[in-house]
Amino acid sequence: MDVFKAQLARIQQQLAGLSATQRMLAGSLVAIMVLTTFLWGRYASSSETAPVVDRAFDAQEIVEAQHALKAEGINAKVTGDRVMVPADQQDHAFSVLSYARMLPADTRSAFEDVLKQGNPFDGDEKSKLIFNHAREAQLAQAISTFPGVSTAQVVINSTLERHIGDRPIMPSGTVVLQTRDGADVGHLVDSAAYTLMRTVAGMEANHVTVIVNGRSFKPHDPDNGNGGLAGGDLYEEIDKLEHRYQDKISDVVRNYSNPLVSVSV
Repeated sequence: MDVFKAQLARIQQQLAGLSATQRMLAGSLVAIMVLTTFLWGRYASSSETAPVVDRAFDAQEIVEAQHALKAEGINAKVTGDRVMVPADQQDHAFSVLSYARMLPADTRSAFEDVLKQGNPFDGDEKSKLIFNHAREAQLAQAISTFPGVSTAQVVINSTLERHIGDRPIMPSGTVVLQTRDGADVGHLVDSAAYTLMRTVAGMEANHVTVIVNGRSFKPHDPDNGNGGLAGGDLYEEIDKLEHRYQDKISDVVRNYSNPLVSVSV
């Protein structure tokens, strides 16, 4: 205690030798140090957050997104019309909402804004190519974490051209999936296509192909409900037919030495 008193007396003695302006400056510096320490302590103790996608969610979308993220153990908070999550869980949160088909309608704009952050010395074509490869990689990473997916690859042709009198050139995309046993193939097909449609301007369901374990499928069109699968029913029916014909052929050729039979419907 005596040590602190001695230090305080010394400081008072030193301050007494300063002019009024110098004392004011010293007081300001002390105040800044105290404020800096307070702010550092406050923000250092709070985790960094980031938006799932930097686009507005409406009220219903916010409720649904929070519920889906909570079910996956992600603590989502709302700031204005943005859904915020811990920065280290941002990719996982994007994957969760993509699989659940809960992304806001203009998510594609958030991806395309990245083009504005590219190297100013790159030409437009190079910037678009770099951006497209980055988008393919990010979407493949997100889709690869869908339930039941082992690996995912995404290829996107983002060309969108409209000409008077000619048929427009529309963007197209292909998603190649390898799945584990028990995967809901129907849901995976539609969710993978949905993810591309939400992140590529002009992408429509009839221009997306999803290949699952070597088989090609067309997704449902969310605008008219046509095509695609119904909860994996078609995939299961194909699997049954393949096994049925495989068993029949195996029965016919069983007298041959170690026959190998493979059927693809």
